[in-house]
Amino acid sequence: MESDPLNIIMSDQSVLPLGAPVCQLLDASASRAFGRCSEGLDDNDGFDLTSTPSSAIPDEELDPRIVHAAFAPALGHPPSGPPNDTSQGGVHRRRQQEASKGRRTRKRRAQATSALPAAAQKPNNAIVKSQDGISRIPTAVSSKDLPHSQSGSWIGLRLGATSKRPSDPKVLVGEYGYELIEWDGRTTKILADEEDVGFVFLVGRPADPLWDGVCLETAEALKAVEEIGRSKELFGVTYTGNRRGPFVAIPNGVSFGGGQTEPGNLVHSKDLQILVQSLLKNEAVRRVASFQSGDRLLHSGASIVPILWDELTALFEHYPALKSNFTNSIFPAASFNCGPQSVSASHFDYGNLSFGLCALTALGNFNYREGGRLILHTLKKVVEFPPRSTILLPSAAIEHANSLIASHETRYSIAQYAAGGLFRWVAHDFKAAKALNSTKKGKAKRLEIDGPDDQRWLNGVKLYPKVSQVDKVS
Repeated sequence: MESDPLNIIMSDQSVLPLGAPVCQLLDASASRAFGRCSEGLDDNDGFDLTSTPSSAIPDEELDPRIVHAAFAPALGHPPSGPPNDTSQGGVHRRRQQEASKGRRTRKRRAQATSALPAAAQKPNNAIVKSQDGISRIPTAVSSKDLPHSQSGSWIGLRLGATSKRPSDPKVLVGEYGYELIEWDGRTTKILADEEDVGFVFLVGRPADPLWDGVCLETAEALKAVEEIGRSKELFGVTYTGNRRGPFVAIPNGVSFGGGQTEPGNLVHSKDLQILVQSLLKNEAVRRVASFQSGDRLLHSGASIVPILWDELTALFEHYPALKSNFTNSIFPAASFNCGPQSVSASHFDYGNLSFGLCALTALGNFNYREGGRLILHTLKKVVEFPPRSTILLPSAAIEHANSLIASHETRYSIAQYAAGGLFRWVAHDFKAAKALNSTKKGKAKRLEIDGPDDQRWLNGVKLYPKVSQVDKVS
C-alpha cells in the first residue's frame, strides 16, 4: 500500500485517519508491538541496512528549511567542546590523558565482557555531577532483576507491551499505586534500587542561556521534516505505523538486525535521505545530540561509556564505510521523532544493548504538568518530562510510555541508542552467532564469549553508579 499523507497505515495494512482519537492510535501501536514480538521480528524490520558507503548529498541539495530553522539567527555558534589546543604541550597532554583513559577503558571492557561471576569483580562506583545537586528516588525494583535476555544478555528480553494499564497518570497513581515524580527538568534526580544502584537518570539541561533557542530550533527542524515528508508522501508504514506510537519516527545511523548478515547503515529513499541529512547538518540538532552524549552521560553512566566507546571504535575501524550520525556523539544511531505528537505507546526497546543507556530529549510545546509524562511501568513511576530536558534510562529493560498531550499541543523528541547486536558482533570477532554455531569449534568459542546465562547482564549492572558516592557539585 502506498504512503498516504493524511492517514496512518498500520502493519496489517489497515488505515487510521491522522485525526483519529490518539487513544485508538496508541492501542493500534501497542497491538503492533505485541505482534512483532510474537513473530520474532527485530526493531529494524522494515528498514534496509547497507555496509556500502552512502553517497554524500551536496550542500546545495539540502533543504534550507531544515538546515536553518526559524530560530537559527538567535543561537550563535559557541563550540560544543573546549577549544582545540594545537600546541606541542597541548598535544602531549592529550596523549597522556588518552593513554591513561585507555588503561581504564581496557580494564572496564574486560569487566563488562568477562564471564567471571559479578561477585568476583570489584565494584566501580561512578561520580555523577550536577550543577544543582542530586536527589535520590528509591524504587522497589532491583536493577539486577530488570527484564533481559539470558544467553549472552546482549539485548533486552523480546517482550511486547506487558502492561494493559491505561496511560492516564491520574488513574495509574490513584488506582494502581504508581508514584508521581514531579520534576522541573533542571535539577538532576536518580532513580535507584535498594542497593543504592542508580539506573534511571533525570539529567536535566545544560546551564546554557541559549538552550531554549537551541531546543526551539530543533523542534522546528523536526516539524519541517514531518511537514515536508508528508507533502511529498515519503512516509509509509515503517515510519508512521511504528510499534512505539502513531507519529513519524525516522531511525538513522548504524544498527544491526532485521535479518541482516552484518552491521550496516540504515537506508532511506533519496528524497527522505535529503531531509535526514539536512537535519544532521542543523547546528541546534547537533548541540542536542552533543548534550545527550556529553558530560552528563559521562558522569551518569561513567563506567558504561568507556565500554561503548571501546567497542564501537573497534566496529568503525573494522568497517570504515559505517557512518554515525554525529561526530560529537558516542551513540551510533538515533530516532528522530517528528510528531506532530510524539507520544509513545508502552514498549521495550529490546534490540538495544541490554544494560546500555538510551538518551531521550523532549521537545515541543506542551504542558508537562498535564501530559507528555514518562511512564515507567516496570518501576510503577510516572515522571514529569518537561520539554527541553533529557533523561537517560536502560530502555531495553524498562517498559515505558508517554501520557497523552492536548490536541492543540505538539511534542517532538530525539532518542539516541546503541543496538546490542553491534557489541555481540564485535565480541564474536566480527562474525554472526549463526556463523559461529555452524562449526563445533565456533560454537564452543561463542559459548565461551557469551558466558553463563545472566552473567553479562549482572556485570553490566555493576557499571551503574552508586548514588551514595555521588559528588554534588554546586
